[in-house]
Amino acid sequence: VTGEAPPLLEGSIQQRFYNVQLNSEPRADVTVTINADAQVDADKTELIFTPDNWAVRRAVQVTIVDDDDIEGDHVGQVIHTTASSDADYDDPGALFQAFGPTGGPQPNIVQIEIVDDEFAGLIATPNRVNVLEGGGESLYRVTLGGKPTANVIIQITNEGQVTTDVSQLTFTPLNWSIPQPVYVTAVDDNAAEGPHFSEIVHTFVSVDANFQNADPAIVVADIADNDKPSVFVSPSLLSLAEGGSPETYTIELTTEPTAPVAVTLTLDDQVIVDRESVTFQPSKWDDPQVIVVTAVDDDVDESAPSETHSSFISHSVKSNDDEYNAKRANQISINITDNDTARVLVAPANLQTSEDGDTDSYVLLLNSSPTKLVRIRLMFDETQVEVTPSTVAFDRN
Repeated sequence: VTGEAPPLLEGSIQQRFYNVQLNSEPRADVTVTINADAQVDADKTELIFTPDNWAVRRAVQVTIVDDDDIEGDHVGQVIHTTASSDADYDDPGALFQAFGPTGGPQPNIVQIEIVDDEFAGLIATPNRVNVLEGGGESLYRVTLGGKPTANVIIQITNEGQVTTDVSQLTFTPLNWSIPQPVYVTAVDDNAAEGPHFSEIVHTFVSVDANFQNADPAIVVADIADNDKPSVFVSPSLLSLAEGGSPETYTIELTTEPTAPVAVTLTLDDQVIVDRESVTFQPSKWDDPQVIVVTAVDDDVDESAPSETHSSFISHSVKSNDDEYNAKRANQISINITDNDTARVLVAPANLQTSEDGDTDSYVLLLNSSPTKLVRIRLMFDETQVEVTPSTVAFDRN
């Protein structure tokens, strides 16, 4: 058995391969049974070596089982046993030898290190919200980071600058991954504070020790003051999909300016907007400006199927009104669902050749644009076929 497996992230589409082969010709067929534990999946349950093909390496593909348990970083194992009428290859008499590190405690075990994607904590989406004194509500949603073993009560407190519609949430082992909403409203006081923020603190109460000992989670509320000139941007989070419909957000002023106020947008290459700046005139200062945002539909696989990649839009303010010039305006966060998947496509899957010299061909191509050079090595039964070339390469061009 040969092949070292670097750590794999639970929940990802990553996979690892290792090889199995015999090192001498058997006197009879040898069946190698592949037993994967509950942490990993192997694409084969057995390999059969014959006196004719015993020297051919056989590849085994391993993927990670994505469970909901909070385990921390852990390992998965694939155990190999043999059966044969050749006593030298019949288990338990068969001798396993590891060529290179396999990570296992014994030569017949391949061990894969797994990085857990669950944790004892809270996931708030977004983790920063924008609210306006005297304005409407802003929303964030909460789930747990992993499946608890008992009910978890989340207690919600803040510093008095905002109010929330609930003071606690309860999650169970059945609903831990279902988002629960929290609505936030800024307290409309008479203090001229300018832009300020408040922390919304989430603490855990549970007989599940993982959550009882978890650190408090913070959601930040950025508050635009209506008693002093402020630039208010809402909402704080947009969710887009490559190839999907656009979303909008608004920019507002909280008081009448003495001169035009220009707000310039800065963005990365993940999104496009219908305009990169807006100007508020004193005569129409209270008309909200709407920005239309669309995700760029590129060819690159940038996130796992169940995940998103991120973008942002920031804002700078200029005006001859000193109260507004260089005023801080909040950033917009953007979650983008990808429509590209990194995969090697093979067509056709079956070929027809003959020992008389007839040849056939197939095509390899990538399903998405790579960010770096991709080399594909072809492995085949050298006793039965010849393949040219033995490697192919793709780049982003």
